[in-house]
Amino acid sequence: MEIFKLRYPQNNDGYLIDLLQKKLDDNTEFRVGTVSLKKGEILAKKTFPWQEVSLIISGKCRVTDTQDKEYIMNANEFIFIEKKEIRMTECLEETKIIFFLYRKIK
Repeated sequence: MEIFKLRYPQNNDGYLIDLLQKKLDDNTEFRVGTVSLKKGEILAKKTFPWQEVSLIISGKCRVTDTQDKEYIMNANEFIFIEKKEIRMTECLEETKIIFFLYRKIK
């Protein structure tokens, strides 16, 4: 068992930091981290080789999916994103997020 202190990126950290990275016995890789985004900041359309669950702690974002459908996410809501699903994120307010990533490795 391990306990980790929750912290968010500061000025020199960029927009995200990893708090935990673990390789489990069943060849699963797991990451937990935090994100801080400023109002108006946009994370460009991309895919990601991980399954993702992200929880918005504070703020508001617009997430656009592969079919250009838009979702508004508010504080205390979370999203599940499939591996390789294309998405874009636009911050409508200053936002803090905790993310959980996992994938099978070969």
